[in-house]
Amino acid sequence: YYEPSSQQDEKDFNLLVKIKEVQIEHPYYGYRRIWREINKNGGDTTETTVPAESL
Repeated sequence: YYEPSSQQDEKDFNLLVKIKEVQIEHPYYGYRRIWREINKNGGDTTETTVPAESL
């Protein structure tokens, strides 16, 4: 059974990449600062889409 990947999966992956980039640059940032940094650089996320568990 084949289920094509959704566009949401791709968006989630791209967000995770952005989170990791900010983490590498600023390892001491929490999820709130990471969220602000992503949105400052043109991201379109809400604070709840940056999970604290991914940090």
